[in-house]
Amino acid sequence: EKNDNGGITITDYYGTYLHVHVPDKIDGLEVTEIGALAFSDREKKDFPENRTSFKAHFRFTTKKNIREVIIPDSVEKINSYAFGYCYKLEKVNIPCSLRETGGSIFAFTKIKEIELPKEMTEIDNYAFSYSESLEKITLPDSIEQISHAAFLDCPNLREINVPDGLKRVSSHAFNETGLSDEQIQEFYDKAEDII
Repeated sequence: EKNDNGGITITDYYGTYLHVHVPDKIDGLEVTEIGALAFSDREKKDFPENRTSFKAHFRFTTKKNIREVIIPDSVEKINSYAFGYCYKLEKVNIPCSLRETGGSIFAFTKIKEIELPKEMTEIDNYAFSYSESLEKITLPDSIEQISHAAFLDCPNLREINVPDGLKRVSSHAFNETGLSDEQIQEFYDKAEDII
């Protein structure tokens, strides 16, 4: 769909590929946004679909088996649950153009390592929650807030840096991770507010 900024928002994926390349342009317009639940196998409550049909069943089976997604540098926003519940998603690039994300964008994935771009300022609620394969995340110094349960139940997460610009961190951001108490305390010591 065309969005309010004059770009394109990817709202859904009907393809059969498990290694997905999001185009940088569609009909001459830049792809600037990945919509809520676009690659998730969960349904949009406002637009329920008949999951008993063959088409719907095939579509949701493909989505939950996606292995890799390549996102173009034109994308500035990834909305809530865009890749949530892609249970077999192992690899995704985060474009340097990304500025804004929604909650649970990579919840329940198999991503092992990820680096966030320099202009991001917030990690939203449940962003990487329940991602048991996540081992390492590199945060830019521009991150000012790490929100509620951002890394909840990521038991293998053992490598993460404290951003220089950190101002607020949730007291539940790192529950049930592989991080030591000392590592978590560094975030609390750096932040101006514990939320």
